[in-house]
Amino acid sequence: MLSSQSMSFLLIVVWLYEFFKCQDLCEEREWMTLEKVIFENRSYRYSQHYMHLQSISINQSQPAVNGSFSRRNDGTLVKPKMSFKYYSSQLTTFYCSLSGGISMHGQDRLGYISPFRSDNTYPEFEISDEKELLAVRWFINKDVDGKQFTAKVTCLIHPNGKIMLYYDNIPTEIKEVEWKPKIAGIFGCGGNETVSEIITPETWINSGTLVEYEAVRNYCPKYTSPKACQRATTSNITCFWCDKANICIDSTDQDAHNMKVNNCRVKNPDVNGLSTQTTEKNDQHSNMITEENLEKKSSRRTQM
Repeated sequence: MLSSQSMSFLLIVVWLYEFFKCQDLCEEREWMTLEKVIFENRSYRYSQHYMHLQSISINQSQPAVNGSFSRRNDGTLVKPKMSFKYYSSQLTTFYCSLSGGISMHGQDRLGYISPFRSDNTYPEFEISDEKELLAVRWFINKDVDGKQFTAKVTCLIHPNGKIMLYYDNIPTEIKEVEWKPKIAGIFGCGGNETVSEIITPETWINSGTLVEYEAVRNYCPKYTSPKACQRATTSNITCFWCDKANICIDSTDQDAHNMKVNNCRVKNPDVNGLSTQTTEKNDQHSNMITEENLEKKSSRRTQM
């Protein structure tokens, strides 16, 4: 059993940790509105945001979901079986609403995922709560001029924090729904709340649109030159310089590293020797990819 002195020491350590964590967040406020489009064409968009890399692809197939769904007709509070972090904080519960929102909670409210917004139309939804995948699927039923429409929206969350939004059978006839997906993190700073949002342009949302958010740390973007970016690489985080966006990008997920290099079209192996050597072993031509190749690739992308 801990003595009173040991308990006091632990409380001080926890307080100092939370204090400096808050100070770090306050210092990062300028990065919370970060949005840099790295690559964009008619069928694909790739961009850097605070703690996330976002990709938008059109004409994609429905991502596979292995698990059973439970249908819900009212707002539902869930303690997920899967352990994962949202904006770098451990999630304990989430609340799924009929209006198209998922409120994320840890010790405090962490933020929200909003695949769509429906104020006057209340869809049904179902949840699949598995140890390796969390899925929420909404069914938006609407009668317009005697025609019945059912739009389907699926949200998938993976253990590494990756979020996927998929849109199926999205009719233009449904006017009461705002198809402007966003995810947001809520941070405390000096007694005030700061919100960091990633808002997807509504023009991208059609049947077959896949929106993906890869969770990354906000460590690398603070380095503003190729040389400083390379030197910032640690044993846990690989930083590489993105020529296309003129920004330093985190690459903690090796499986997604090739895609990042391709999208950034890195052409200077001398500057990025540490971060690109793994990719070059697998694909000697990856850093010479053309925009035409990216267009072909984006049409074939499926669930990672």
